[in-house]
Amino acid sequence: MYTHYLQQTMENFYLCTHIPVRALDTNYNELLYTGILPGMPNFNESIQNWIKHLPSDAASKMHTFSPCDNIHFTLFKMSNSSSLEPSIGNVFFLIGPYTDSLTLKEDYAFKPLHCIPHVIELLHIISKTQLSQITHTALQDYNYHVARAKEYIESHYMNPITLDDLATHLSLNKSYLCTIFKKSTKDSFCNYTNKVRIEESKKLLKTSNASITDIALAVGFSSSSYFNTIFKKLEGMTPLDYRKESLKSEYS
Repeated sequence: MYTHYLQQTMENFYLCTHIPVRALDTNYNELLYTGILPGMPNFNESIQNWIKHLPSDAASKMHTFSPCDNIHFTLFKMSNSSSLEPSIGNVFFLIGPYTDSLTLKEDYAFKPLHCIPHVIELLHIISKTQLSQITHTALQDYNYHVARAKEYIESHYMNPITLDDLATHLSLNKSYLCTIFKKSTKDSFCNYTNKVRIEESKKLLKTSNASITDIALAVGFSSSSYFNTIFKKLEGMTPLDYRKESLKSEYS
């Protein structure tokens, strides 16, 4: 699936409507989300219970769920016959929460229920437009996120870094970040971070007399044993052996 395309479609839809949107697979597992603000009730438990009782024809109809008065969610399936990405047709969208009440004080997008079919049509239009624009420009945007991720890792390798931290820093969905990072670097976030740390440790092993443990901690490893394991896996020798080989080369 074109995860990048899907994320861009959802972000553009949110910018136009201010309605949060989630992409779900055919088993209604969440793939991506956009527009769910901090502190906003997510109604996840109520949504999951509602989805369990959806009729068998859920794929062919629009379904609206109201967990409480004047608050609504609408589920529908992406219609797509694209030869570029047929799996897009297996994606459900859940839009909401939105409200049909002008008196509701909470920060929900106001959308009368009779407008929702038009809102859904807008998402389909955005989807088709976005699919036609998978070009060099889209690729540049894609590489921009990966470049920022790599810059963050290379600037913070000495501290504990989690994928959640990185996704939050970049304001990206964690699943989306994993996908584009792996596709661009041919490596996982964890492996890439370890490689950066090992490269930095090699500089310290060559230029300082610090202990192996001190170097391990200095480059962000939680223990010298884990540092030794990763170093040997990547370099084919222990840090101590690497230091000895470096000294031999220096004086030979």
